[in-house]
Amino acid sequence: MNARFTARSTACFTARATRWSAGLAAPLLVFALMSGCGGVDEATPSPDAKSDHQAAAPETRLSGPSVAGRYHVTVTLSPAAPAVATYFDLRAEVFAADLSAPVTVTDVVVDGWMPMHKHGMEGVSPKTTLSASQVGVIETAGLFFNMPGQWQLRVNIKTGALGPDTAVFPFFVGP
Repeated sequence: MNARFTARSTACFTARATRWSAGLAAPLLVFALMSGCGGVDEATPSPDAKSDHQAAAPETRLSGPSVAGRYHVTVTLSPAAPAVATYFDLRAEVFAADLSAPVTVTDVVVDGWMPMHKHGMEGVSPKTTLSASQVGVIETAGLFFNMPGQWQLRVNIKTGALGPDTAVFPFFVGP
């Protein structure tokens, strides 16, 4: 009788484990498929790994639409992976949302914002210039991450051919 009880309980356990794992298969598959979806051109490097952009090039390029969708902005950081307490430069190229042509920008502010701490790049006075020879090109020198963590690089177009708008790029800065 003891052997019969053991066989019966083993069969019951196996059936329950099979139902449990089958019930988990669908949610795990959905999670695996969704985790492959990225944000703006996979622009958010994780704390544990460099993004494809950082590993492949000496510069980091981030690209995506502005918040209201008026523009498409591409930013290039130099050096590629700015470290804490190191000055870096940013070059932004502003296009129409459909990428058909560069767009004239006459007033812009480029800065960094740390959403978790609700502060920006404190004690820094970056210098932003608009290219006289290239439409839609903005260069900012002297940006500085004062601490590690999740930041946002913001290109705030105050006066542009298509109206005001802001492009926001999440960016992780390691220790």
